[in-house]
Amino acid sequence: MDLTVCVRDSDPANKDGFYLITVKGSKQAGLTGFKGSILRKVAVDKTRSSLQKALASIKQKLEGQGN
Repeated sequence: MDLTVCVRDSDPANKDGFYLITVKGSKQAGLTGFKGSILRKVAVDKTRSSLQKALASIKQKLEGQGN
């Protein structure tokens, strides 16, 4: 399950500021023991990489709109 929410910054001095909150949850069966620990690490690394790319894309699009 994934949930992403954009919340406006409450500071009046930062009228264009906001927080991007992302919550991700998953349940994986059979990822126990030595093999499971390796597979979990791969899954976490892929998820982190994907999230970094998505955030970089959002940042680029938002900053590009101001030009």
